[in-house]
Amino acid sequence: MSLNKNMPRLIFAGLCFLALNLSAQTSGTLVMQTDQTRQTVEGFGASLAYYEGWLNAHPNKAEIYEAIFGELSLDILRVRNAYDYDPDMVGRVKEYMEAAQQSLGHPIALLSTSWGPPGYLKNTGDRSNGGSLRYTLEGGEVRFDYAGFAHWWNKSLDEYMANGIFPTYISIQNEPRWSAPYESCLLYPKETINATDTIAGYNKALDAVYDTLTSRTSRPRILGPEPLGIEYNLVQSYMNVLDHSKLDGLAHHLYHGVEENNPFASTYFTELGELHPELPHFQTEYSR
Repeated sequence: MSLNKNMPRLIFAGLCFLALNLSAQTSGTLVMQTDQTRQTVEGFGASLAYYEGWLNAHPNKAEIYEAIFGELSLDILRVRNAYDYDPDMVGRVKEYMEAAQQSLGHPIALLSTSWGPPGYLKNTGDRSNGGSLRYTLEGGEVRFDYAGFAHWWNKSLDEYMANGIFPTYISIQNEPRWSAPYESCLLYPKETINATDTIAGYNKALDAVYDTLTSRTSRPRILGPEPLGIEYNLVQSYMNVLDHSKLDGLAHHLYHGVEENNPFASTYFTELGELHPELPHFQTEYSR
């Protein structure tokens, strides 16, 4: 298989299987051109996503930890940032990190993604059911509370650190264009204010979080924008208006833009691969 030399680095969130059907009589020579780099794989990861508590409560969790960490040798684990509304979340994450280190013999990289901030930072007062960042009207102009959102992120990292956890990566908002009935927060590519919508901009939220985290001694790397899929120019719509120098990786999900039974037929992979190839590309969530 030949891969374009300009393709970005990839990380996979999920399980991949490569099957080679060879008969006992088949023989041949495989030549590896080790001096030619086509594509660099950053790592192989998985997401505990939204139902992580099921794992902590499972009676056979020790065997599961050994399977996913010891046998699969995962490089990165994605979890939900639920600071200030789920006080047990950080304890659950600490259990995963300790289990990973015991199995792997070294700490695992951690990606913490916000499904949405607490209700007091939302214009609806509800951490679930969509909505966007809260705002005030100043001289007839809408002012979103990007500073409050960034402060919440900064405090969440303080809590992680107090428990001996140092996320390698963060993503400021899961699926920012999806108004979900669970924790969610709409952040359109840029501010959208009209007769029907008052939605904060992902680009300005990213600026605020980035600027706030620069004061930390050790800043996690930032991935984004983590939209729902790769069709409809969705990833491009975000990347085209944000300051991509503030991202350490381009992240997306895979719920549209590909047929699960024939994924290699999708032309969207090529389009995505050509988008900011200087950044590692992270596919951070997918489920049938």
